[in-house]
Amino acid sequence: MIQIFKKLPIDNVKKRSNVVKHLGAFDLTLVGLGAMVGSAIFSLTGVIAAAYCGPSVAICYVIAGLCSVLIAFPYAEVTSTFPTSGSIYSYAGAVVGDIGAWLALSILMMELASGAALASSCMATYCVTLFRDFGFIIPQKFLMTPLEGGIINVPSIIVTCILGGVSCMGSKGSKGMSNFFVYLKFFIIVAFVILIVPYFKVSNVKEFIPFGFDSALIGSAILFGAFAGFSVIPTMADECHNPSRDVVIGMLSSILITALIYFIVSFFIVGAVHYTNLGFPDISLKVMDACGYSALSQMVGAVIVFSISSVVIVLLNSKSKVFAVVSRDGMLPKWFSIVDKRGTPIFGLLFCIVLVSLIGGLTPYNQIAKVTSIGTSGEYLVMMVLACALRVKFSNVKRSFVCPALYVLSTTASMILLYMIVKQLLESLVVAKFVFGWITVWLGVYFAYLFSFRKV
Repeated sequence: MIQIFKKLPIDNVKKRSNVVKHLGAFDLTLVGLGAMVGSAIFSLTGVIAAAYCGPSVAICYVIAGLCSVLIAFPYAEVTSTFPTSGSIYSYAGAVVGDIGAWLALSILMMELASGAALASSCMATYCVTLFRDFGFIIPQKFLMTPLEGGIINVPSIIVTCILGGVSCMGSKGSKGMSNFFVYLKFFIIVAFVILIVPYFKVSNVKEFIPFGFDSALIGSAILFGAFAGFSVIPTMADECHNPSRDVVIGMLSSILITALIYFIVSFFIVGAVHYTNLGFPDISLKVMDACGYSALSQMVGAVIVFSISSVVIVLLNSKSKVFAVVSRDGMLPKWFSIVDKRGTPIFGLLFCIVLVSLIGGLTPYNQIAKVTSIGTSGEYLVMMVLACALRVKFSNVKRSFVCPALYVLSTTASMILLYMIVKQLLESLVVAKFVFGWITVWLGVYFAYLFSFRKV
């Protein structure tokens, strides 16, 4: 009989891999920016502004960013002291045991998979709009999910598969391409803001919170998922020159930069175009057209498509690395940890590509956004609890970074996160069914595989 509370030794968490060390703090900052700055700013901003926040979407981004900073300090203590590519899976295994590790894994995978699917769906929307401008029209039934009355979102699946192929180059091979996309993303953001600033109208932002404070809080909770990317940074700890230093710097710097970018861009978007006209995923193209830049909108859209791709690449690589760690622990088949000559856990990556393709192809965009936010909040809630537990359980371990007022910060953050999770689950029955169904399936896999095949 397998002991579901059998704990993973903390020494295994701290030192588990012999991969090449080739990443520094700057690389991790770019990784975080690549994962965070993307689909939210180029599409989710308009959808949330039109449905929940109005012009206050800019402040909602700031609130979500401040919550992320609050969470990052306890997160940084854990990840800098016990660097591992397994993230909350490994920490839960050391504190609770196998069953806790698997539950944490299910939450982490929900966050990363839905985040990648969200970015893929965003890219697909832009691609469809651009193709339509050139006369290539895809039948509507292949653009909509079953819940929207269609068959399947084919463009989202195609985008995921293409970027999955890029991810197969490995983190070192794809690092240059991913970093290039980050630079490209910043270039288009700066150019976009410069172009729309002259069209800012105070009248567009006078009705600042049109749907009420409660609705704005729901918007903030959904936008919190836009900061999910910083959690991929610890999963690359095995590849860092100095994990204890690089991980902390990478997380905090990427969160602060992302929050600033989101605030500036979203504020000028709602100032240039009234929020009631922004309820579309391809918001940047709509704003460019409204400001009289129709001739430039196609070029901007093409650049946005390439720039968002860094989000998918980072998240796919991150998921495959977590699966490799789980496989090394014997909680998944060994082929999940098999690496090719580039150091890529290729079979785990292929599984991730299939999983993300299914989510993007079968789930509506707005529902994916909510699932991403709930997954992000769930992961960070688990981490806040684990941060306190690790401080108590392994108090004798020297910490490279000590979080000030850990218990106060963790408790405060946990209450905020729990509120955001409950708020979104109550707001959408479809999302609630997805979340509970996801966790149930993962638990089913745990008992079916581990009790039948795992060698202990």
